Amino acid sequence: MLKSLITKPTLEPVSLDEAKEHLIVEHVEDDYRIYQLIVAARQHLEARCDRVLVRQKWRLYMPGFSAFKLEPYKVQEVEQIQYTDIDGATQTLSSSVYTVDIPAQEVYTAYNQVWPQARNVDNAVWADVWSGEYELNSPIDVVSGIPEDIKSVILFLVADLYENRGKSSEINLYKNETFDALIQPHIQYANR
Repeated sequence: MLKSLITKPTLEPVSLDEAKEHLIVEHVEDDYRIYQLIVAARQHLEARCDRVLVRQKWRLYMPGFSAFKLEPYKVQEVEQIQYTDIDGATQTLSSSVYTVDIPAQEVYTAYNQVWPQARNVDNAVWADVWSGEYELNSPIDVVSGIPEDIKSVILFLVADLYENRGKSSEINLYKNETFDALIQPHIQYANR
């Protein structure tokens, strides 16, 4: 399934203050750089584990209508489903036509409904979804439920990147035993 990021996270799993404390940095001159490293570490971890940690909006593309799995990331909410109709116009599908089953991560037609006809083109149907593995029910606090091992991995990566910035070395995070041990329980092994 083709996907694209629409809205980046507004919060990171590790705060700037947490990272600075971990790095033992008391000045503010590197704040922006450290924040960039937090983002890079989260993105690296998400890519390595094939999951989305904090709330972000993705667009998932499908070739046409049928029941479909909400993948590859755990979806919390389907904002809308749109499609290209047979005349080539973009249409928004009424939410009364489909049912979203969040626990099963599936979308299918509602009782006594049928999918509309979409144009026979690539990516004719797309869904805008909000994903985030550790999003809690509170819209205010979406990061307190993140496990400490995930935070530790991010801090580990931030420290490694910060301490080795500007160096052209052969740092291979994939062969680091601490890194591997901490992320192992979080790697997705789905057949795709």
